[in-house]
Amino acid sequence: MNIGMFLLIIVGSAVAVFTTGYLVVSIFAVIGYKIVRKIRYGISMFN
Repeated sequence: MNIGMFLLIIVGSAVAVFTTGYLVVSIFAVIGYKIVRKIRYGISMFN
């Protein structure tokens, strides 16, 4: 296996890991934000 293919695999894997991490963190952030709004302001969690 040549060095170009190896670098491509590493870069692709890093992008996939960062994308997955961002999605997981953002989902929990949105859920937390909705819970805070519900407690503090009484706004529905589904708006």
